[in-house]
Amino acid sequence: MCRARSRRGYETGIAPPEEEIRAVVAERVAAIHAKDPGALGDRQAEDVVAFDVLPPLNARGKGAVAQRTQAWFDGYPARIGYDVEQLEVTASDDVGFCSFVYH
Repeated sequence: MCRARSRRGYETGIAPPEEEIRAVVAERVAAIHAKDPGALGDRQAEDVVAFDVLPPLNARGKGAVAQRTQAWFDGYPARIGYDVEQLEVTASDDVGFCSFVYH
């Protein structure tokens, strides 16, 4: 948690929405580099549905997604190269989203 000042100037103890989204992206990059499906899925809902380009085309539930992710990680003998560039974040107190290019 980052200490931040609200628009009114007092310390809230909570990161501004844009910084929180940037932190989530950084967490995901670190989890991929570490090949850690648990850390990658920490923020997923228990009933998440994830879609893929290889069969099976979807995985239902946090456990199934973690298994699918581990299989992906196991296909790489060393650290996975995963870099985020051109990160654009739009956020308010109610909603936020981001887009980026990764390779």
